[in-house]
Amino acid sequence: MDETSFSPSKPARKVVVHRTTKAVYAEESSAASHVTIVACVAADGAKIPPLFVLPGDRVSTDTCDSLTIPGAAVTTSEKGWTNSYICRKWLSMLNDNIPSTVQRPVLLILDGCSSHYSEYVYDEAKALDILLQFLPANSTHLFQPLDVTVFRPFKQAIRQAVSDVIWTDVTSISKQRAVSIACNVWTNSTSQSAIKNGFVCTGLCPLSLDKMMFRLSLFKPSDVPEIGVNETWIKRQAIVRDETLLLPPPKKPKNTKRKTLTVSSVEGKAEDVISARAI
Repeated sequence: MDETSFSPSKPARKVVVHRTTKAVYAEESSAASHVTIVACVAADGAKIPPLFVLPGDRVSTDTCDSLTIPGAAVTTSEKGWTNSYICRKWLSMLNDNIPSTVQRPVLLILDGCSSHYSEYVYDEAKALDILLQFLPANSTHLFQPLDVTVFRPFKQAIRQAVSDVIWTDVTSISKQRAVSIACNVWTNSTSQSAIKNGFVCTGLCPLSLDKMMFRLSLFKPSDVPEIGVNETWIKRQAIVRDETLLLPPPKKPKNTKRKTLTVSSVEGKAEDVISARAI
């Protein structure tokens, strides 16, 4: 189980302009919002009907009618992302779509996103006889079958479908059209062979430690540029300072003589005041 999202906006592939034109503009669809897809696949290549999460509070009946996949559902959240409540409800949706011939308990592999784990999610999974197995942090691109073999061609097909809509139809894609495109692409572009290959190459099913270690060897830490010069002719020598660190001495206040005196609330130069007293 994993989530992915897409924004139904795509610039036009080709435009016709005069060859001397310097600034070339392409028409782009105005996306109503992004769409989050909660997807789940099985090691035998089966696909669980997806759940679509839209931003907002309401869903139109036309959007519900655009769900062409049997068993698929649509819901909303404030920002259009999943949360623990949606995850708990999705577990019930998953349970309803698991064939009765499948032996329980069912192992559900997912990442450790905060929306995937809470005491309510755990209690719901336990009640439905579903075991939760969380992947190590920052490793979904290595061990999550959906990320490895499914989501990339799925998103490529989404972009192509959106581009075709812009090329032949209107430039504004509504939530209803976005959900309809996603349903059509999920049905036609996600093959059983790709799903099975995702479980095999990650070493999850059948279990293979060698394949897991190979996937782990593909992990590369972020490239942080090293500060300094790395020339071969430079020689470095470690020096330990044995001096005592001393604080600088405090600054002495400056002894400045006052150049004016106050005489009966009247200020003047010292020379003028002295001469005035002498008079």
